[in-house]
Amino acid sequence: MKTIWIIFLFLFSVHVFAQGSIYDLETSWKNSKNETIKFSEFQGKPVVLAMVYTSCPHTCPLIVEKLREIYASSGLKEDEIHLVLMTFDPEVDTPEILSQFKAKKNIHQKNWNFLQGSLETTRIMSVLLNVSYQKDEKTGVFTHDNKIFLIDPKGEMIETLSGLDQSIQPIIQKLSKRKSLLQKIKSYFKNLF
Repeated sequence: MKTIWIIFLFLFSVHVFAQGSIYDLETSWKNSKNETIKFSEFQGKPVVLAMVYTSCPHTCPLIVEKLREIYASSGLKEDEIHLVLMTFDPEVDTPEILSQFKAKKNIHQKNWNFLQGSLETTRIMSVLLNVSYQKDEKTGVFTHDNKIFLIDPKGEMIETLSGLDQSIQPIIQKLSKRKSLLQKIKSYFKNLF
């Protein structure tokens, strides 16, 4: 029965993604404050997203640094963008562990979100994002893809960086266009009043 449920969710997620918005997929997550949130709560602002696990000895810390670099280079304010890290090790990466990881990485901004889903939700999201991962049960170490995604405010995937050697410039360019548009809108309304 569990296999049938996973297949159904996979097919539904593929349908949702084909329709355009990742927010149509109703998924619940626990954040680093142990609050239950829906992924759709990020709607309305751009989201820079990656899947990691906190005990990763090599690439995941580099992914976090790439997100930090993207945020710093974007010029967007804290209330204009979400940065989301989803664990693909939900059995180990509890909200408490995610909170400790966030503190260890010296990340205190409210727009950084560290999320833990169920095993099924995590797998569905990884399939939807085309992120492969496999846990070595003996060592607890994961083999995984290193991808960073830019999702627009409507939930459409507009950029993917595959691999740590990829330049962040495609994401920065898209975020800069958004910032420029926001500034024009603010300026327009400021001049009206």
